Amino acid sequence: MTTEYVVVDESASLADAVRALKSFEGPIESVHQVYLTNSAGSLSGIVPLSRILLADASTPLHQLSLDPVISVQSHADQKEVVELFHKYNLVALPVVDETAHLLGVVTADDVLEVVVKHR
Repeated sequence: MTTEYVVVDESASLADAVRALKSFEGPIESVHQVYLTNSAGSLSGIVPLSRILLADASTPLHQLSLDPVISVQSHADQKEVVELFHKYNLVALPVVDETAHLLGVVTADDVLEVVVKHR
């Protein structure tokens, strides 16, 4: 799991998301999505980079969010994480606490490492 990800407020514009992506200082290969949080700091949306790139500049960012928002609780076991990746064909999965605060992101590379170790 990585704790380096791009997050913006759910009211952010497409331009805000692009600015956040440009200012991201973590490993760029781990960025697949922009995460949206509400005023309480809880995860409220996930916007894939492809939707950001293809959207009209006037489109509100929250309208580009995936539905449903797939996440996993921090206490989930590896099997549950692998099953979610497989079921939803994910490239990244946000990890949240009991109040849906974003704690980190599990990437497909993380899952592949787990699967290979348990073969």
